Amino acid sequence: WGGEGTLRCLDLATGDLIWRRDLNDDYGAELGMFPVAGSVLIADGRVILNVGGIEQSAGVVALDKMTGDTLWTVSDHGPGDATAVPANIHGKDYLFILTADGLLSLDPPTGKMHWQIPFQAKAPDTSNATTPAVWNDLVLISAYKVGSLCVRVLPDGSHEELWRKRRNLMCQYQNLIVRDGYVYGFSANDHTLRCLEMETGKVQWKWQPEHRRGQMLALGDTLVILFETGHLAAVDVSPE
Repeated sequence: WGGEGTLRCLDLATGDLIWRRDLNDDYGAELGMFPVAGSVLIADGRVILNVGGIEQSAGVVALDKMTGDTLWTVSDHGPGDATAVPANIHGKDYLFILTADGLLSLDPPTGKMHWQIPFQAKAPDTSNATTPAVWNDLVLISAYKVGSLCVRVLPDGSHEELWRKRRNLMCQYQNLIVRDGYVYGFSANDHTLRCLEMETGKVQWKWQPEHRRGQMLALGDTLVILFETGHLAAVDVSPE
């Protein structure tokens, strides 16, 4: 999915083009200040994208993986750069996605919206770019100049807000790692790596690395971090 909104499906063995969609043109999405930067989610034969086709109610779009045909569109939200996250909670499948306007809870096969929560910075030079974190029945989102929000998904599919805080974690575009009820992420206000108790939002610790922020991967009890400077680090995954 390129910066101008062109999505291509290629044959893995040969690189030959199977199908192509010019999504910004197809759904009337506007690039605005930032190019397309989100990743696609491929799940159960569907390609889920955070397109932002406001005028065509195509904020989020699902395509057929094999043909590129549109399966469903939903919401009038603008484009975000976060990736959709699938989850099974209370025995039911959900799709959570952070758009430019807020958090959506969707039904994966149909795109039906269960609920939405506004979560948007007032400044024009921002983008909701951090993918939601899910643990058990908790969903956490974080964005630049907004802070973080955590909700609990209830058995009937509705939700309750557990906490909303501006200063405990403010991710800009880095990913979040969840382990055993704690979330690890970089905060853009001071470039610290932080550990939060997910259910309460309480900050367990902060670490100020000399190489600013980075992208993370959890391998067992180790957090592997590739920093903006190109340095690589291994950190213990622990709330202590």
